[in-house]
Formats: sequence, structure tokens, C-alpha cells
Amino acid sequence: RGGIRSSISFDYLKPPLRVVCTDLLTGDRVVISSGSLGEALRASMAVPVAFTPAEIDGRLLVDGGLVDPIPVDIVLEAVGHPVVAINVTSDLLPRSQINNVVGIADQTTTIMAMDKKHVSINLADLCIAPDLHGWSGTDFSHIDSLIKAGERAAEAAIPAIRELLRNKLCGPGNNPPFFITESQICGLTSLPKTLFQETFFDSTSLTRANIEENLKRACSSGYLAQAWAEIVNDSAGARLDYYLIDYPRVKLITFHGSAIYSPLELGKLISSRAGAVLNTVLLEQDKHAIESYYLKSGYTLTRVTAGFDSLTGVLVFNVDEGRINQIKIEGNKKTRRWVISRHLPFKKGEVFKQDKGEKAVDEIFGTGLFETAKMVAVPDSTGITLVIKVSEKPYNYIRGGGRYDLEYNAQVFLDFVVGNVFGGGQEMYFSTNISEKKRSVALNFRTDRIFKTLFTNIASIDYSELKRNRYLAHKYDGYTKQISYGGKLAPGRQFPQLGMISIVGQLRQINWQEPGKIKRKFTKLSIGFESIVDTRDAICFPQTGKYHYFNVQFAADIHNQKSGYSRFETSLEAYYKLTTRLNIHPRIALGTSSDFMPYFDEFSLGGLDNFLGLHQDEYLGDKMVLGSLELRQRIGNRYYVLTRYNAGNVWENLERVRLSRLVHGGGVGVGIKTPVGPLEAWYGRTNKGLDLFYLDLGYNW
Repeated sequence: RGGIRSSISFDYLKPPLRVVCTDLLTGDRVVISSGSLGEALRASMAVPVAFTPAEIDGRLLVDGGLVDPIPVDIVLEAVGHPVVAINVTSDLLPRSQINNVVGIADQTTTIMAMDKKHVSINLADLCIAPDLHGWSGTDFSHIDSLIKAGERAAEAAIPAIRELLRNKLCGPGNNPPFFITESQICGLTSLPKTLFQETFFDSTSLTRANIEENLKRACSSGYLAQAWAEIVNDSAGARLDYYLIDYPRVKLITFHGSAIYSPLELGKLISSRAGAVLNTVLLEQDKHAIESYYLKSGYTLTRVTAGFDSLTGVLVFNVDEGRINQIKIEGNKKTRRWVISRHLPFKKGEVFKQDKGEKAVDEIFGTGLFETAKMVAVPDSTGITLVIKVSEKPYNYIRGGGRYDLEYNAQVFLDFVVGNVFGGGQEMYFSTNISEKKRSVALNFRTDRIFKTLFTNIASIDYSELKRNRYLAHKYDGYTKQISYGGKLAPGRQFPQLGMISIVGQLRQINWQEPGKIKRKFTKLSIGFESIVDTRDAICFPQTGKYHYFNVQFAADIHNQKSGYSRFETSLEAYYKLTTRLNIHPRIALGTSSDFMPYFDEFSLGGLDNFLGLHQDEYLGDKMVLGSLELRQRIGNRYYVLTRYNAGNVWENLERVRLSRLVHGGGVGVGIKTPVGPLEAWYGRTNKGLDLFYLDLGYNW
């Protein structure tokens, strides 16, 4: 992790870092040396066409390789020679591989950067170029082979790297040596001279580079405040005097600013000790040890500095635990501040903790109101300013979809959405569903969270027409025409373990007419409870997770006091991975009612998602038991082979319920992931000899 220090400068990273990007608006090279490390890396990896640009400080940034694929000059400016460049850019693609948009973009960027690449390579002292012949910049199919190619190239370059270091250390050989007749160490007050003499390169013939190296070795011990050398010439030669000024001894160690951990606990982490000579190398290790201790507990913005008073001998560790001085929210033009702040688990004065911050960002992004949501810690002299940066989505849009099945043929829906209506995350949308046998219009108003609470609400008014297929002896027998209109109000609350629990109230007029019978009507007034827990990892062919649905309602015809009934339904299904490609999917569903229910609320059996071998809604009844077990084998990334076993039935009343009367069935099928949803083809058959072929395309909304 970059931690808080990278916000100040990427020089605090080990090793120091510069991130190169391209300004998409001006074409300029942009070098990022501080700020959010994640944002900088995201921008540098934004390959055009494949990824969207990243917006940082008002600039649209993409992959820096467009203008400078090997930025040697940046390293030269920062640290000088020697510079080792790594060339992992791809060669031009052959014609056979330029067959899509990504291939064209890859070839274009390679051509644009060719001249700059050659100039940069010539600036480097050494260039390591792995053999990448046959691979393109977008080919990640053989990662292990690519890594091995890099390792081979680096190992082959080791002798050349050593020669570069030797030349830097000793010089190219044109420095005349000094003839040293005598050398001595001066200035030490607490440490023995032998501590340094044993590490010095000692000879009667020393170059300037040799002497500088000895001084560097002495300073690298961490004990020295100053170090220099003087050469005194005389007729016999030269006397070399090393002046090494060591630090005083530490008399007392204190900790300042640590509230989470006690000084006693932090003192056990450090190697510096009272009574010992101050050592800056140990001091850096001690600061890192304290920061790492905080980091392991999730306090990732902790920074530790140290101060030593040479007069009093007091060593002070200043621990900045990353307390929040203020919280800022940026980028919310329409969205009210409290819509974002309600997801923040922090208050002013609290210490920032990584897992809480990540969860808050996920929740803010999960509202669906923003294109991006980021949390940036800006360091103050003490503590931090926590900045939440969001970029809002277009809130007014049209969404739509379609599906096809053999029961009701093609169906399409359109939603005209006005999002974030009052800046509080509310959504209002007018939806319509059109098909040969299903038609509906509805006006919906949804609030996912009411102010800062976990309460939700859905309100809607709608009108629908349904021509529900009827079957007699497994053959089509016309349809029942059903017209429904009314409204629904469903306030609810989100619970961590129980999902969404809602109180559902409805007032609805339902008219229906079966073939050859008179028209019937029912003015339904109902109140009930509904719970949905959905932890599936995907809607299309999920691999893991569970889906639990529970509903109980009490209803009656407001024009008939004797028509009251209660209805209970629950279902539970789960997805488990037996292997990386084999998945098992058990499901059980139960339904019952207290008294005779009207036609439109009866439980049904049949259909691809319900019971194989039967038409959708082929069997109707007031009691229902259904169980299934499905196995799914994935082939490649998009294709599936499926098989399922079903057992269940529906009954008109409780007296007829018998396990011996369960209908058994099953089938086999194939599935494909498509851009518009799953495509499935199945054949199903029951133990009564009834069979059916199914073909479904799209999500079952």
C-alpha cells in the first residue's frame, strides 16, 4: 500500500516512483509524483479503447506509453547515471492479428511511440529487452512464459549491471591515486575506531573514489552525524585523516501522539535503547516497525517521525495515527451531501481505518448514483483531511431489454428514468412491457434509503393485461384474459443478515375471464411481509451464493367480507462450486394458503425455471411443494452443459397433499452467456410421460 506518505511524495515509496500518463486533451506527457497512488496507476493503465480515461485534477489521463513508452529522461533527472531501461514494448503486429478494434488500437499506439522509444533507449546506460517475439501488448494468455522471458533477460544482464556499478564506484580509471604514508580516524567520542577501520578499504595507493567509498561505508553504519576526510601532503607522501563525528548517547526514549497503543507496547517494537549511541539506521527501522504494527491493525495512514535532542539526549517518536481533522465531499453537483455522508463510518477526530474506508467507498459506489467514487487522504501537519471525490452519472436516461421463450414469444420492456429526483437518491421511472400476450405500464417511485436511515420505500401505480395460457392434458386450451390495475406501497428496512424486509400493502382491481365462462372481478386489499436475501455472485449462471424469498400476505375482496384468505410462500436456492467448473444448484419452494384463493394468486407448477416437462403454469393449486437439484458443467468461459431433477406438485386443499403424489421429472440442456443474457435450450420429461422442449433467451424479468 502507498500509505499516507505517497500523498506527500512518491519519493517515500521504496523504491521512489514516477507515474507517466498522457493528457488526452493536449497530448502532453504528464508525470505524477504525489497524490493518490491508486488513481495514478489507474490513469497509467488506461489503454485507449480498452479502458476509459481517468480524471485527475481536471485532466483526462490515459496510458503514458502513447507519448513516452520508456521514460529514461525522468530517471536521469531524478538520480542521474547509471540508468537501466526495461523494454517490454511489443513489436508491430502482423496483418493476420489486426482483425479487431483492440488490434488496430495496439498497432496504432506502437507506431506512434516508435521514434520516442528509440531515443529513450539510447539515453540509457543499459537496456534489458526480453524476447517477446510472437506476443502482442494485449496477449496475456501465457503469463508464466512472459515472466520466464523477463527473468532470462535480467539474468543475462547481471554482468553488465555489475560493470556499471563498478564504474560508478571506482570511476573510469582516470583519477590519479594518492600515495598514503599514514591514515588515522579522528573525532569519535563514544565509539571505538576499530568499528570503522575494519570496513575501510586500506592501501598505500588510494583514489578519490576509494576515499569517498570509505566515508560512505562509515556513514552507512548510522552512528555518524558528520564525516569528512582531509589529505595532508608532505615530502614523503600524504597523510589521510578521517574525521568521524558520532552521535551522543540516548538517555531517554519517549512516544508522543500514540493513543491507540501504549508507550510500553510500542517500546517493545523498537531496537533503539537508552544508554546506546544514537543510530539513524536503527531509527529508520524503528519508525518502520511502528508503522507496520499500526498497518497490521488496519491503521494504514499512520506516519512516524523521530526527533533527537543532542543536548539532553532525549529521543522522541512522534506518532501521527491518522486522525481525521475534517471531511470534505467533492463532485456532488446534484446529490445532497448527506446521501454520501450517511455511508461514512468516520467522524471528526477519529482515526482512519482501511477496512471501514473501503466499505464506505463500496457503499457509495453501490448507490448507483456515481460513475466513480474515491476516498483520498490529504495529509495535514498533524492528522489528515479526508476527501470523498465522486463524479455523478447522467440521471435521466432510457433503459430497455428483451427476452424470448416458446411460451409467450418475444417480450420487450422500456423504462424512462428520472434518477436522483430530489438529490436524495430517489428514482422515478415510467415502465412499459410489450408482447403478444403481456402488456403493462407502471409509474414507480423508489427510495433505497430514506435520509440517513436504513429504511427504504417503493410506491407504484400500474395497469397490466395478461393472456395466461391454459393447458388441458398437456395441450394448449386457449387462455385466461386477466386485467389488473391498482397501486402498491412497500416501506422496508435493510438488515445485515436478513436482507430487505418490507411491509407490502396493495389495493388492486383484478378482472379475469376463462374460456366459456362469465367475467369475474376481485377488488383486492392486502397487507403482508416480504423478505429477500440475495448473495449470488452473478445473475447469469451464478457460481456461488444463495437466494431466499419469503412472503406472507393477508388479503380480501373489499366488496365481499367472506373472501378473506392468507397466503404463504417461501423458496431457498443455493449455488456451490464442486470444482472450478462443476456447479451444483439445489432449490426448494413451499406454498400454502388458509382458505380457497382466487385464480390469480394460486401457486403454479411448470416452466423452465420451475418444473421441466411441463408448460409454464400448467398445474395450479392452493398448496405447493417443489424441489430441484441441478448440475452445471462449464466449458470454456461461456458455454454450459446442464442437467436437472425435479420433484413437486400442487393441490387444491390440504387433505389431498401426499408425498406419494409428487410428480417427478428432469431434463438436460445447454446454455451460453450472451450480451443480452443467458441463452438456454432444454429438453424435459416427467414420470407421467409428459415432455417438452424449451428455448429461452434473455433475463427473466
